[in-house]
Amino acid sequence: MTEKKEGIFPLWSITDNTVISKVADSGLFRPISMGNVDETVKHWNSRLKTKCASSEDLITSLSGGNQQKVLIARALALDADIILLDDPTRGVDIGTKLELYEVFRETAKSGKLVIWRTSDDAELEYCTRLLVMNAGTVAGEFSSEEFEHSSMLKLAFRSNAKEEKLETKKAKKPRLYLFSLIAMIVLYFVCGMMSNSIFTKFGVELLAVGFAPFIFAALSQTFIIGLGHIDLGVGAFMGLVNVICATILDQNTGLGILCLVGLIAAYSCMGLVIHLRGVPPIIVTLGMSFVWTGIAYVLQDVPGGHVPDWMVSLFNFNNPVLQGVLLWLIVFIALALLIYRSRYGTVLRGFGNNESAMRNSGWSKAKAYWLTYLIAGIFAAMGGIAQSSITAASDVNASSTYTMLTVAAVIIGGGYFSGGVVTHIGTVFGGISLTMISVLLGLLKVSTDYTATIQGLVLILILSMRLIRKEKLQ
Repeated sequence: MTEKKEGIFPLWSITDNTVISKVADSGLFRPISMGNVDETVKHWNSRLKTKCASSEDLITSLSGGNQQKVLIARALALDADIILLDDPTRGVDIGTKLELYEVFRETAKSGKLVIWRTSDDAELEYCTRLLVMNAGTVAGEFSSEEFEHSSMLKLAFRSNAKEEKLETKKAKKPRLYLFSLIAMIVLYFVCGMMSNSIFTKFGVELLAVGFAPFIFAALSQTFIIGLGHIDLGVGAFMGLVNVICATILDQNTGLGILCLVGLIAAYSCMGLVIHLRGVPPIIVTLGMSFVWTGIAYVLQDVPGGHVPDWMVSLFNFNNPVLQGVLLWLIVFIALALLIYRSRYGTVLRGFGNNESAMRNSGWSKAKAYWLTYLIAGIFAAMGGIAQSSITAASDVNASSTYTMLTVAAVIIGGGYFSGGVVTHIGTVFGGISLTMISVLLGLLKVSTDYTATIQGLVLILILSMRLIRKEKLQ
């Protein structure tokens, strides 16, 4: 149904859909003659036998075949010397096809060049010259008298050296996370050269503790983007978790834990709202970001509070290897990799890549959405808990900048906005790279006002490089 997606203007009348190309081809400020418009529409409706009650009716009131006639009328009404037809008779009945064939013949006899791409071999007999395409180039040419179907098939499906070379090049493309890994290593060594303490165990831990909450948030966003959505409230959600840890949890452990569990459950319900009500994810998550922030301000309108000592000890203990919060982070990175490489993790990626195919395979969309948001909620909550254990207090706005940075981390790490393709390890590398940019700017004594600008430019640069590479592989 390509014509419905790319051809018609569904909110316009039959008249407007017919004459849009002709009108657009006239002078920019030239008045439109309604008399000429009505005459043109009447002529082509009559010539193509378009069945409609009135030419002022919406084009969507017509059947698919008659909509197709309107699109053909639009092309012919322009009176161009060259007319391109892309499978114009596909999906219409035999009577309509014969009518269209006659119109095309008349158009060609009038001196117009009619270029006709068809998927119906029976229509080739109406053409005077046939070109066979293969891999974007002309593989062969026939006249209508010398055409042989078997020869056409051989030319159309014959492999060539260029195509084989392209397939080999695609097969050898680097890992999605390679760029973010290289960027992280380069930035780390540049920062280390400017401050040798960064190379020490203490320096590494100091850096890692600083970016740990953000990495939890980025992992959460990875699951959401893997589904083809974007969470615009992950930073606000973490801020609310942080506030609950420093207020309710400190005053009543049982109630605090219950609130955190309920909060994760509420987060998972966003997936059901998106599925059941058909609300765009960006609207739901943006709206909920205000809800998370509003609740946090009700609980604590200024920074402060006190995180329970047992939580600080549990998530921030010292040991000969790494600080506790970093060990927790490593465990959850491993958990994210395990989930996405599991059987059901593949299903979640499938819904982000081709939802229709997954539903046709018998998988539940509601379950996939709910489970994805549940997993993402758990990781985001862990980010808020990590923030709490590190600072031992709370601030509603402490993680407010994380939201868009998590999206950047996922994309830098090799993920795609369209969903279905994400890499958690790449997201970790991307998140660390963004953090190292801030550290580098600090070492260079550049104002923090420029941090967001530079991070944004890095993201644009990476996306541009990816698009250039994609074009080369096509």
